Amino acid sequence: MHPNDMRPQAVREPASLESSPDDAQQTPSPGAQPSAATAACPVRQARTASLGEFSDPRQARRLAGVLRDAPSKAGVFRRVYARQASPREAIRAQVPRLCRSGRVGDPWMHQHHLPAVLLPALPNCPRFIPPRAPPAVTALPQFLRDLLASPPRSGEGVHAWLFRMARQLHAHYQNSNELARLLTAAVSDCGRHVSLREIEDAIAHSAGCAWQPGTQVNAAPVRPPAWPKPNPEQIEAIARDGGGLADLWEVSPTRIEDNAAHSEVVVDRLFPANPLLCCGASQSDFDTRPREAWRGQLADQQFIVPSPMSTVLGHTKDGRPSKHTLSNTGPRRFLICEFDQGTTDTHAAILLHLGGFAPLVCVVHSGGKSLHGWFYVAGQPEDKVAKFFRYAAIFGADPHTWTRSQFVRMPDGTRNNGRRQTIYFLNFKPLEAT
Repeated sequence: MHPNDMRPQAVREPASLESSPDDAQQTPSPGAQPSAATAACPVRQARTASLGEFSDPRQARRLAGVLRDAPSKAGVFRRVYARQASPREAIRAQVPRLCRSGRVGDPWMHQHHLPAVLLPALPNCPRFIPPRAPPAVTALPQFLRDLLASPPRSGEGVHAWLFRMARQLHAHYQNSNELARLLTAAVSDCGRHVSLREIEDAIAHSAGCAWQPGTQVNAAPVRPPAWPKPNPEQIEAIARDGGGLADLWEVSPTRIEDNAAHSEVVVDRLFPANPLLCCGASQSDFDTRPREAWRGQLADQQFIVPSPMSTVLGHTKDGRPSKHTLSNTGPRRFLICEFDQGTTDTHAAILLHLGGFAPLVCVVHSGGKSLHGWFYVAGQPEDKVAKFFRYAAIFGADPHTWTRSQFVRMPDGTRNNGRRQTIYFLNFKPLEAT
């Protein structure tokens, strides 16, 4: 599915929560006595007396709307801002449509559709597209066409052949995506699975010594530039015009409405079949096992690598064997955007915005102060994924999560402080389209 078909929108606060002119007239000034009509109506009296509970006018307007439309939910709303409510109870209290309908005891998952309002188009950020057919090779020299038509079989040097071919083809394919598709098609019948990561590594590692017509190139491999620094003005603009955490939860196509842990069900959908998963209760207490070997234990874990592992054991850069290394992490499945600076409402607004450029599948609270957005990028060219992440970095995305083997928060897992790493957004449609 093209990500443009599922772009979440910057959700504005429902009109029913905005104070009307009548509300302004009914709100007493500090020290004023309630009118006789107010004293005769308990709901109106509670409403006018409660607006002063919050220094934030927006929250005061929210409470006014709840008291007007669903007075029975006022107690829950107050518990939220007294920090006495559970995470998902807190979100339910802020969603006026659920307050009015009273859907508190329904099953934990409800299907909803994202609103169909267009996000502003930003030309500097890539749109993800489905993989295409390999490019034509008719313009290549005959000897390269012959080499592409006769790759070695498994066990005869496929890995080295990929490097040599990539080195020769750089001059003919400026776009590394096309080169990757060409090599993928060439080795599709070589007798073993050749991962996209292996092909991308061959392209990247051969770039520094790529053949150029009439020249000898011995330069070192080109390193990507550093990630851009956050732009406070753009972050402020998104935070001002976008939605907050309650809005993110409200537009979630698959919504969790109870307060139980659902790590097992969600991980089954994020990583179907039985892939190798690296999970851990801490940065030093982890393991790599088949998914089924983790059954019943995921809610107690703090961390997970957001891509399946290729092997159980790998080696660190200094040669030590380990079950959590870059060398035994498979091709990238999810790219995680985490934000540490600002409020969770700001993080939610940024993720809603980024969801217009790549498929946003899951949003997890860290149990501390940040949100983790899971973007589905499996099968996408690495340079396009990097361009998207470069754009996300402008809004404060942590560069550490670019590393494929980086631990991120387990959805609905448990942080070491005992807090739930609550899921606030789920959209499985991009996974179903592949």
